[in-house]
Amino acid sequence: MITRSIAPMTLGVVAAAALAGCSSGGDGLAPSGTAATSATSAASSAAPKVTHPLDASKVLETPCSALTTSDLGGISVGAATGQPRQSDYGPGCDWQGTVYGASAGASIGWETIDKKGLSDYYTQKSDAGYWIPTTVSGYPAVFADLNGDYRSTGSCTINVGVSDSLYFLATADSAPDGNTACQRARQAAADVTKNLGGS
Repeated sequence: MITRSIAPMTLGVVAAAALAGCSSGGDGLAPSGTAATSATSAASSAAPKVTHPLDASKVLETPCSALTTSDLGGISVGAATGQPRQSDYGPGCDWQGTVYGASAGASIGWETIDKKGLSDYYTQKSDAGYWIPTTVSGYPAVFADLNGDYRSTGSCTINVGVSDSLYFLATADSAPDGNTACQRARQAAADVTKNLGGS
């Protein structure tokens, strides 16, 4: 299986997947330092099925269209210009902005190499620094990073399945704290599904 996450971000570079204080209850947030071990052991061994697949073909061709200017403002990135990228795992886009004098970043990355979608990611959950299953707009999702736990840096990544063969990562970085980053990542993911025609 492929192990992939986004490397830690400095200004203008894509953010590390990190989750400060996410837990499996409520809206996914809990005090910083919540252990991931119990969430990992309790997590399902397979990703839930996607009951209403979304067509992401246009976004895969133009990855920076995944989020609008309004969406970016809603996650405190502001009017940042998206920087498209192509990796061995699939296309993506990175944004870096400045809000009230503090930098804020976001990125969306598509996993086109994992042909079983989020289920391929689930097979690697024992390698994750944290693992908190959730949903985004009715789509299966999990806060996780295979490279480790960077929650203390104010970064957060959520992985969302839009079909049984495709998922994406939404990362928020340079937030004032991990809970804020987690909320921004969830909102970015919800915006992506909305822009693809989801609810």
